[in-house]
Amino acid sequence: MREPGLAAPAGASGPSLPEHVRSFLDATRDAAFPASALQDEDVACEWLARARRRKPARTHVEPVREVREGRVPGGPAVRLYIPRLGRPLPTLLFFHGGGWVLGDLDSNDAICRRLANQGEVLVVSVDYRLAPEYPFPAALDDVVAAYAWVRAGIDRFGGDPARIAVAGSSAGANLAAALTLRLRDVGSEQPSLQMLLYPPLEARADSPSHRRNATGYSLHHDQMRWFWQAYAPGSPDQPLVSPAYCVDLGGLAPAYVVTAEFDPLHDEGCAYADRLKMAGVPVELDDVAAQIHGFLNLVGAWPEADAAAARAAKALRARFEDGATISAY
Repeated sequence: MREPGLAAPAGASGPSLPEHVRSFLDATRDAAFPASALQDEDVACEWLARARRRKPARTHVEPVREVREGRVPGGPAVRLYIPRLGRPLPTLLFFHGGGWVLGDLDSNDAICRRLANQGEVLVVSVDYRLAPEYPFPAALDDVVAAYAWVRAGIDRFGGDPARIAVAGSSAGANLAAALTLRLRDVGSEQPSLQMLLYPPLEARADSPSHRRNATGYSLHHDQMRWFWQAYAPGSPDQPLVSPAYCVDLGGLAPAYVVTAEFDPLHDEGCAYADRLKMAGVPVELDDVAAQIHGFLNLVGAWPEADAAAARAAKALRARFEDGATISAY
């Protein structure tokens, strides 16, 4: 784990990928985003249709005490992971990944179960609307509605409405970061923590790691560019789409940021952690060596994912054990 400002850029001299990661990449190569999709919308649509039909691999289903399905009134479906009964639990509002065009309540089920158990939190996973059918701001509107719903009534399910964290994986991490900006800008309460797992934060997608890790890993540079185009075709540079373009990051929730060395998004995650720290926001950066985008989906199968999830869960417990509650900006 490295502090913001101390993370050395990953380069060719860094550690190579573990064998199990290489095997995973070989096994999933046929599902990779086609190079011609950026120029041919028919190819992109065909790939998206296939990807949406593909079910996430389930290597291990970790039990939690109770799982409930529900819906925010007039808004998105949600899934609640309740690790135990008893005194009110802190709540973690979780937004899945998938480039804003893929994903559902099953796609990040494994990490939600792990964080519920090890973080000792009630996890609420949100099935926000997807692009390109529903471009920005539909997904962000859904996560704002889910945050308001949790604050207003999570006590009915054993959650503590005064102790709420938000988290997201990939595109979901973008939504978590944008949510904190939107809450601050309207004077609403910030969550106790924003947990950003390998977040995409810059629509220009031109950081050095986008060139260094452009192809050969689980997320390709061209794929990320297409995701941005699908999500925000007319407004990619506004801060609620690209949080890194926000001039002032002061007054936001404390952050826990996870990055992966062999990820096109690596550098923008590290840079955002640096900028949050410079703005006076408490930040912890877990910059994981020799890993790829999305590796936390493999908890229960990869030791690196298990270790990173344990660190994230520890950060959640520490934040709530300190008595951190939501507060207005």
